[in-house]
Amino acid sequence: MDQANGAAAATWRSEGTFEGGEPVSSRITVKPADQASAGLVAVLLGAIDEAARTAAIRIDGEEVEATVDPSVDPAVLRTALRRRERVIAQREGGAWVVLGALRTAATPGVDEGDDFTIKARRVTVEAAHEFSVISGAASFVLRAYGHVETLAQDITARASGVNKIIGRMIRLN
Repeated sequence: MDQANGAAAATWRSEGTFEGGEPVSSRITVKPADQASAGLVAVLLGAIDEAARTAAIRIDGEEVEATVDPSVDPAVLRTALRRRERVIAQREGGAWVVLGALRTAATPGVDEGDDFTIKARRVTVEAAHEFSVISGAASFVLRAYGHVETLAQDITARASGVNKIIGRMIRLN
């Protein structure tokens, strides 16, 4: 029992074990949700109400309602919920506010990773001067001045209909 606030508080020991035997890396005191400090906490997301911009978060085994900060894109929270990633929350004025998600995997365009899959209705990539896609010895480059360059040992073009090659001049070898 925590004498200062009359609530039960669990403490991790510096040896790396929780009082119940769970491993940890440092000494941390965990307080119940209603007594948590104003600092940032990483919590699991239980549900999202995008229309109301609220979320259910789990703090110390208890589900509490939190508002979602206006800067947080709902897609970030949907992904965090689906992937069981933690979200970052903070207590402000007696209420919880979700500030973002804690990324635990590489993010395409930000981090290097082994595999990335981007699923979207439409993907647009804009480059002011040049856009390149390179894989080993094969590449294609799109340049702003209207030049497209494709380099590879073998290039195959297939069409289920007509395969057109249109140009003012076509040079073969």
